[in-house]
Amino acid sequence: MKKKKLVYYVSGHGFGHISRSSVIWDKFVNNNFDVCVVTEREAFFAEKPKNINFRKQQIDIGVYQKSSLEIDLNKTKYAIQNFQTKVKDILQIESKFLLEYKPDIILSDSSSLIFPLAKKLKIPAYFIGNFTWDFIYENYAEYDVFFLEYAKLLSQEYFQAQLGFILPLDCPISSLKKQIKVGFVGRKPTITKEEIRKQLGFTYEKKYFLFSFGAYGLDVDLFNYNSLSNKYQIVISRIENFTHPKIYRKDDIYYPNIVTACDYVVTKPGYGIVSECYFAKTPIIYTDRGDFAEYPHLVKKMQEYLPAEYIEQNKLYDFNFQNAIKNLESKQSNFMEISNFGEEEIFSHFC
Repeated sequence: MKKKKLVYYVSGHGFGHISRSSVIWDKFVNNNFDVCVVTEREAFFAEKPKNINFRKQQIDIGVYQKSSLEIDLNKTKYAIQNFQTKVKDILQIESKFLLEYKPDIILSDSSSLIFPLAKKLKIPAYFIGNFTWDFIYENYAEYDVFFLEYAKLLSQEYFQAQLGFILPLDCPISSLKKQIKVGFVGRKPTITKEEIRKQLGFTYEKKYFLFSFGAYGLDVDLFNYNSLSNKYQIVISRIENFTHPKIYRKDDIYYPNIVTACDYVVTKPGYGIVSECYFAKTPIIYTDRGDFAEYPHLVKKMQEYLPAEYIEQNKLYDFNFQNAIKNLESKQSNFMEISNFGEEEIFSHFC
């Protein structure tokens, strides 16, 4: 029987889009689909997954950040303007590719760019995500009307999607004419907490805090290492330029497994890390992430799924976790039970 073909477009903003998307496209690969992934983030994988073709292509901008905790709107505006000068050429390239590849389905997490082209080529195209970029950019209209006008353009593109699969922790979405909500999607650990802690040499005399700040890192000079308790061990994985004798670094590890190993994950909340903490059953200590419109919706809804406690940034930089730990200890069993996985619901739509 001839295999069906899926082209999967993935946003270049952060790592959360591609980490959750990998769970979805694996579901298709394991059910006899040929899959081609189009993204800037192919370097996310130390080794390219088998049975997946990758094409490097920019399909959106997202929001530029000075660090994981600070947004750079001037740089974002400049990048969008530059991207707009390339859109025509990008669409010509993608049109040629799609006409040659002849996919049965297109999925996009969470760029809008491909939807008008897919409609023109009569290829069914579907949105996946917990927010749309028009909603994010509208939030910056008071800063510069440019963002409002760009949001209107993206809204028109999203409207061309055949259907939107809306993930949990969702923001208000009005630009998709048809949408359905699906279950959690996220990478899952491949080993038990006890087994991975033993492999890493973690003891129960210490509390282990995984600092998870994704692609944008942190200003490491702001941390007061003299205040770091001997009972605490800071753990990092794949954060560049974050080194100190008191920090344990482990880069060559499947990330959900190190999430599982630690007692807490310290982060600016985004869908990817929240979902991975949920599946690892690891509580979250979170701080602000700048003026990003997803933040209040995600923070409010993630409390329904897993224990999470807010910490001010000055306490974060002083490693002052005592109150957060105390509050989380009363929430340790507060992990919502779910019976439906989003990747299974999405795949079943095409069976």
